Amino acid sequence: LAFDDMCYTTASATTTVLPLPVELLNFSAKLQNQTTILTWATASEENNAYFNIQRSTDGENFETIGQVEGAGTTFDIQEYLFIDESPIIGLNYYRLQQVDFDGQFENHKVISVSIQSEVNEVTIVPNQVRNQFDIVFNEAIDANAQIDIYTINGQLVNSMNLNITGNRQT
Repeated sequence: LAFDDMCYTTASATTTVLPLPVELLNFSAKLQNQTTILTWATASEENNAYFNIQRSTDGENFETIGQVEGAGTTFDIQEYLFIDESPIIGLNYYRLQQVDFDGQFENHKVISVSIQSEVNEVTIVPNQVRNQFDIVFNEAIDANAQIDIYTINGQLVNSMNLNITGNRQT
């Protein structure tokens, strides 16, 4: 091939980088008295209608548990707060979903918090009791307790006071 017989094609692309509607500075969670306090701050906002606060127990399937009004358009730092009064026992994942005035939305960072039960959970072993059973607690305790045993019909069978030490009592 001669140089004159070669074809050249040139192409160019123009990309427009649109600024994000919200520049998130931070997003954090703190436990306080069996509630989760979520705080976040933005450096700037453009057409920000509100934030949906979303929660999940698996980190994938989120449900909206609250909404906080946004600042619209601002270039000043904005600080926000939301309190989850009823977190789920176990691992809670939280996500911010920012929604514009036109309904467009953007999901932000996911954070997690572990909620421990305040109640000492009890398991009876075996589950069909004849003459003897074990009471198993989810953590070791040292306490005096009154144990009342009822039939499935609600009749009191026995009542006793026990000094429980450890996490298992026969």
